[in-house]
Amino acid sequence: MKRLLKENFLLFLLGGFAYYYIEVLWRGFSHISMVLCGGCCFVSVGRITSFLKNKVSLLMQMFIGSCTITIIEFLTGAIVNLWLHLNVWDYSDVPMNLLGQICLKYSVFWFFLTVPCMKVYDWIEENVFSV
Repeated sequence: MKRLLKENFLLFLLGGFAYYYIEVLWRGFSHISMVLCGGCCFVSVGRITSFLKNKVSLLMQMFIGSCTITIIEFLTGAIVNLWLHLNVWDYSDVPMNLLGQICLKYSVFWFFLTVPCMKVYDWIEENVFSV
């Protein structure tokens, strides 16, 4: 149990900081809440797609991963933007958005981002944690 917590914590940090820096590259800035959001996304998508790897197609894994990231991003946005009023992001001007927190454009981006996410996650599981 302790080992699993350590692994999840390290994966959480890796995913969190990767998400944070992707946003810095994309928008020029980010917010600490994106580390939390990204960590949750990376661990969740990694665990889900590892479980589904031999059960469903890659496209279905990508779709489920994208939905997972979109849901986590919505929950993060609901907390940091709508509830705490930190105004970290606002997609209100982007077509097909929900409360300005998520939009189809970025859900499609997440769809394609799940592949490198899965590959990195699997590599870490096989080469770091299985040793």
